[in-house]
Amino acid sequence: MSTQKTKLKNKSSQLPLAPILRLMKEATGMLVSEKAALLMRDLLEETIERLAESAADIAKIANKKTITDEMLKVAKKNRERGR
Repeated sequence: MSTQKTKLKNKSSQLPLAPILRLMKEATGMLVSEKAALLMRDLLEETIERLAESAADIAKIANKKTITDEMLKVAKKNRERGR
C-alpha cells in the first residue's frame, strides 16, 4: 500500500459536484463521500485537460482551428497506447 496521499486541488472548478456524486452513486449503488467526489472531479478535470490538449495538437497538425469529435477519439486512442 502506498503512503502517498493524493491532495485535493484548491482551485475553483467548473464541474459541479452534485452530478458527479449522483453518477458515482448510480454506477456503484454505494454511498459516496464528499472527499471521494472532490477527488473524482479533479481526476475528471485532469483527463479533460489532457485529452483537449492532445486533440488541439492534432488540430494544429491538420491546420484546423476547431477540435472535432474525431480528433478527440484519436487523442483518446493515442493516450491509451501511451503516446
